This record gives sequence, C-alpha cells and structure tokens, in this order.
Amino acid sequence: MTRPVPAVDMTEPDPALQAALQRALLQLREVIGARPVSIFIDPLLGDPLAAHPDTVQCLASGAAVVQSLPRIHADIDAARAPYLIHAPSEPAAERLINASVDIALREATNRMPNGYRGRCVCAWLPDDTAPQATAARLARSAAVIAPHGRAHPFRYWDPRVRWHLPRVLPPGHWQRLRSRLGNWHNITPMGQLEGLPGSSEAAASDETQDQRLRFDDAAWGRLKDVTLCNKVLALCPQWGIALSNSLPPLVEQAINDCRSHGFDTEQDILVYCACALTAHPRFDRHPAVSAALKEARTMGASLQHALQGFDNSFWQQLSASRQSQNP
Repeated sequence: MTRPVPAVDMTEPDPALQAALQRALLQLREVIGARPVSIFIDPLLGDPLAAHPDTVQCLASGAAVVQSLPRIHADIDAARAPYLIHAPSEPAAERLINASVDIALREATNRMPNGYRGRCVCAWLPDDTAPQATAARLARSAAVIAPHGRAHPFRYWDPRVRWHLPRVLPPGHWQRLRSRLGNWHNITPMGQLEGLPGSSEAAASDETQDQRLRFDDAAWGRLKDVTLCNKVLALCPQWGIALSNSLPPLVEQAINDCRSHGFDTEQDILVYCACALTAHPRFDRHPAVSAALKEARTMGASLQHALQGFDNSFWQQLSASRQSQNP
C-alpha cells in the first residue's frame, strides 16, 4: 500500500522559492544541453511527482518513460523502490522537468503540504547512456557490505544523505561511488542545484567483479550517524542557525564530544548539540559545566539534568566568549 501523495499548492507564489526555481532551471538546462536526462525518483515516503499533471501528460505522450531499477535489497518493497523517469528530449519534457525541480525545491526547503517530509525527486542525470544501463548501474551502487559481511541497502540517492557523503565516507569509497554516479545533479538542503565535484559520464565497471563497497565498524558507524546529524540539522532553523556547508562537520564534532562524556542517547545528543551550536562549541570545558557533567554521569542522570542549573545569563556569557574560544 502506497502512502498518500501530497498535492503541491501553486496558488500562493513564494518569491524566494520562485527565484530559486528560476536559478536552478537555468543551471539544469545548461547542464542538460541537448542530451537525454533521467530523473531519479524515490517514492518511499510519497511520490508527488507521479501524480503531477505534467508527468501524466509526458508519460502518456511518450515524451518520457518510466525505467525501474533492478531489485536492490529484499527490505525495499517493490512498490516503494526507486525508479527513473527518462526523457530522451529535454524540450519535449520541459514541463515535466520544470515540475520536478519545483517539487525538489519544495521538498528541500520544507514547503510541501500536510507535513510531508519525503524527498521523492532526488537527482537529474543528463546522460546518453540507455536508461536500462543507467538504472542497473545505480542499483549496483546501492548494494553494500556492512560489518560482519551483512548485505545492506545504501540510500546514497537521498539528498539529505548525499550531502554528507564526501565527508563521512572513506576517501576511496567516495571516489568509487562518485565515478559510478556520473553526471549527478541534485538540490541541496539549502535549496541549490549542485553537481558532484568533477562529475562526468559514469566510468565503466567490470560487472563480473564484486563492486560493492565494504565497510568496517568505524566507517559504518560514521555513515549511520548521518541520520542523527540530520535530526540536529532539522532543528537548526528553530535555533536561529542557517544551514550551510560548514555546519554538518560542526554537528558531527558535537555528537562525538557528547559521546566522549558518556552521554549517548538521542535526547542527550540533541541537547548537547543545541548548547554547542548556539552558545559555545566547547561549553563542556567550562569548569562548572565539566563538574556538572561528571556528577551526572556518576549518578546515571541525563545531560539535560546535568545542565538544568545553568540559567540564560550563563549561556549568553558563553555565547559572548565564542570568538575567544575560551569558555
């Protein structure tokens, strides 16, 4: 059973969104040129593009076709498996491509209705390769080996995950994945069109060899932390912090610092990150905070319990000392 598809309300134009849409469309058209383009769709949490009138019209007219990806993993239900919409000619599918960019921007900037938080429009791949070959290559890239030899699906295509991969993957893994993805372009969480660094046509691979990425415990743990990092990043606008490319490394460092003090629940980490990002990245070095953390760990108490005795004026003073980096 598929999830309800949220309708996109276009009746109230958003000037910032419209400006971002025009920039992204101009950039994407320049990247596509005269080549065919495939749109990578992930319907896991819904598929608003599938029901869009321009998608329906393009598919009915033959201006675009659906290309399924081969089965990636038994845990990914066929009804919610990713697929491609392939347009042999960009001009013939212009309205579909416009709609896909509009939806991707709304998804990235949380402007979709009814609390929808999916990312169905993941990427555009301008490529002369046959769509069947592109789909097979992308599916192979999603099969990885977790620690202890377990096969596991790797949802690299989600823009919220893709954003972190150059930082969290071992360098060799990232280089191999990047070479397989080829001319991959997606909308970042900041609402900007971005291509992979040095992106080009995908490198050919030897299909007779096992090409799956293999992870040890440390690399797998860092990849799994992307979910936790994204939960923190989702809260940053509420904390008055704008998303930027420099923010995820700071969040990752705060998560590690929190764990180094022995606090490892999700709630502990969210509290720690809020303090580190809004007051001071090394607030834990303040003598009073350090003593409170140690006492809480001895008692088995939460981080929130440890910090409840510090009032707003204390955090404001720490924030004021941020430039000196000396809490």
